[in-house]
Amino acid sequence: MAGVIMLATLPFFKELVPVPILLAEFVAVSLTLIAAYTSPESKIITIVNVVVSVLAVIVIEYFGIQALYTPLWDQTIALFFWTSHILALDFLIALYFATKTLRGMMKK
Repeated sequence: MAGVIMLATLPFFKELVPVPILLAEFVAVSLTLIAAYTSPESKIITIVNVVVSVLAVIVIEYFGIQALYTPLWDQTIALFFWTSHILALDFLIALYFATKTLRGMMKK
């Protein structure tokens, strides 16, 4: 779901995203591929999900908070801020479930 939100909002936030557009598109597609490969039987993919979720929460929330302190506050920046928060919460939920799955795998 995060990849869809990222791709759908990218045209509106291209000036606010601090990476090249091609890289942002690549990240969105990569996140979708990682999510598609998720399986409770694959320990490696579960570890990848944990790592990606941790990094995504930190990076996306950082840029969302950074936008909050932009001196030229307008409606686009407010929307970017809230979209970043929603994405960070989405990844936080993904982190919870990936960690819970990994914990279950470690018990076996």
